[in-house]
Amino acid sequence: MNSGDNKVRNIYYMLCYVFRGENLLNFDEGKYSTEKYENIYDFYTLLLCIMLDRVIKKGTYKTYIQNTDEINKVKGKIEFSQSISNLSIKRCKPICTYDEFSNNNLINQIIVTTINKLLRNEKLGKKYKPRLNRYRAFYNDVDIIDVKTIKWNTIKYDRNNKAYSFIVYLCKMILDEVVISEKDGKSPFKEFKDDQALEDLFERFLRVFIRKNYPQFIVKSANLDYNEFEKYLFVPTMKTDISILDDKNRRVFVIDAKFKDHILNDARGNYFTGRDDKVYKREDIFQINTYVENYKKITKTSKGEQYEEVYGCLLYAQTPDNPFEDSPYMSLNDNIIAVKTVDMTSNWNEIETKIKSIVDDFVNGTIKKEA
Repeated sequence: MNSGDNKVRNIYYMLCYVFRGENLLNFDEGKYSTEKYENIYDFYTLLLCIMLDRVIKKGTYKTYIQNTDEINKVKGKIEFSQSISNLSIKRCKPICTYDEFSNNNLINQIIVTTINKLLRNEKLGKKYKPRLNRYRAFYNDVDIIDVKTIKWNTIKYDRNNKAYSFIVYLCKMILDEVVISEKDGKSPFKEFKDDQALEDLFERFLRVFIRKNYPQFIVKSANLDYNEFEKYLFVPTMKTDISILDDKNRRVFVIDAKFKDHILNDARGNYFTGRDDKVYKREDIFQINTYVENYKKITKTSKGEQYEEVYGCLLYAQTPDNPFEDSPYMSLNDNIIAVKTVDMTSNWNEIETKIKSIVDDFVNGTIKKEA
């Protein structure tokens, strides 16, 4: 598989880790290894097709929907006041409220709305439209809804619809991208771009992956208090992406996940000058340094003791147009931090090995500042 195919597979794997654990980690190499895509719409459409292939085999998701209609036979509860006011009783067609087992629920509405948006997008490759139309046929009785009315946080999942959680997440990514494109007249997506949705997915994947492979530690996204600043209304929340807490040995490893199209900036003669006149992004370095600094000062273990060892790591998803070699651990204001990368276009086993090697340095106590 080339790097483009790997991206499809690896983002699919990340979605699986976040939403399904290991239950869906079998990627059909033979079926999808030859897939090609020209832009973000082809890319997301392929991912959506892979996911819909799996769930539709079991049938579309149905729920009981409450309807109130004028019908020929009594069904459910008769709405007498409405029936009388509408003269429905005289026509022997009472207005009834009843439950109907239907496809027309919010999850399917999100799916069909996403398919409809993709089909109407001129940038979508022609070879994907017949495939989307086949999926669209499964949802002929489902309403297309206004994207602005979707309340994503209200969607509830149970054992009957859990498989749709990662499909809905992907639909949100697609709809957000399409709305931006329609508003601006162009898509800001690049091969790998500074995309909040992909960065959020990368962060969530890392947290789940580390939690699964290192059950001896507490792995979470932690809020850090500002102390004297917390009373001010407009001070933003300081929240780590991943905190790996070793309460027993009073150690913590803070990882800040980044998914950007560029890791380095032009040097301009200052700040951490690197090779080829490039430097780390100043705001990213300062952010991880601030996390480490605050863990040292104000964060305590579950026993009420201060953490004695705090380390930080900026972890970037590697980009093909901005190759970069990992940095050693270095000291910034006595805080030990490093900049590492993981190539999300490489083999999945290589990705797992790279992440584990970064965390293992902390686990084994081998993080050392370079002399």
